[in-house]
Amino acid sequence: MFSQKFFDSELLQQSLELAESLDRFHFFMNENHLDRAKTEIEKLAQTHVRPFIYKNMYWLEVKRGSSEGQVIAARKLVECEPNLENQYLLAQALFNSENDREALDVYHQILDQLSEPTWLMFNIYKNIGSIYMKAKDFEAAEESFNKAHTINSEDLNLLVSYGYLYLYAGRLNEAKDRFATILAKDKDFSEAYIGLGILHATVGEFELACANLSHVLDKTPSHKLALYLHYTWSDKHLSSEASLEFINNFLKEFPRDQEALTLKVGYYIKQQNFRKAYETLPILKKNYTGSSRYIAQLEGYLRDAI
Repeated sequence: MFSQKFFDSELLQQSLELAESLDRFHFFMNENHLDRAKTEIEKLAQTHVRPFIYKNMYWLEVKRGSSEGQVIAARKLVECEPNLENQYLLAQALFNSENDREALDVYHQILDQLSEPTWLMFNIYKNIGSIYMKAKDFEAAEESFNKAHTINSEDLNLLVSYGYLYLYAGRLNEAKDRFATILAKDKDFSEAYIGLGILHATVGEFELACANLSHVLDKTPSHKLALYLHYTWSDKHLSSEASLEFINNFLKEFPRDQEALTLKVGYYIKQQNFRKAYETLPILKKNYTGSSRYIAQLEGYLRDAI
């Protein structure tokens, strides 16, 4: 009787400690203290081998933007509970980390278990098509996209994928028609404008390229890809002032974003306004997570140029 009571008491204590640790983890997650959340969940994983711990670890790594961390967490999750949902999380993690060969293997393992068309099958075929497109196997990519299309012909992201497929395969008129079809369905669909921008830039029409990107940035100032492409192409048709305006709009929402700050310094350097570049450098230096040597060299270059 005594040993059973002792066992129950110890089990209760462990459960309370587990609950308290999870509460701290979720608090850190909600407050965006992601490093502290990572420390908390890793401590839990050392003492508790449970699927929900690895799933929480996976979503933490998604929030941190660590594709490598997602793969590690998803592998542990599948080892602990190898069901279809967890296999898909592993496949997605491998896909996001560009581990394409293994992602294809896991996707095909999942497809072998599916018999009816579902959203899961749709997403798998779409992602398989993207892998083949990246490998420039355009025929295999189109075949996979077609399989996805038979499941859901109205998905606009799939239509965007078709547009990029035709663009990269050199079928420019088909790409343009596909992006136009998307905009006829949704006149503000950002990814179609970006696709058109890349298409126009491909044939040297940089003014039209930037016009499409401007449409995206007017609606969504925080769209980083559109911002970067606009910055890259804007000086090719003398609209670089608009590029600075878009960079500043982005920084209003994300004032510490190192990539946007780097673009702002780069803009001033391209304009040979070295003093403004030097004045912008301290906030970039404070938030830069890359090589300190690069920042030191940039600082020396600007000091000499002033």
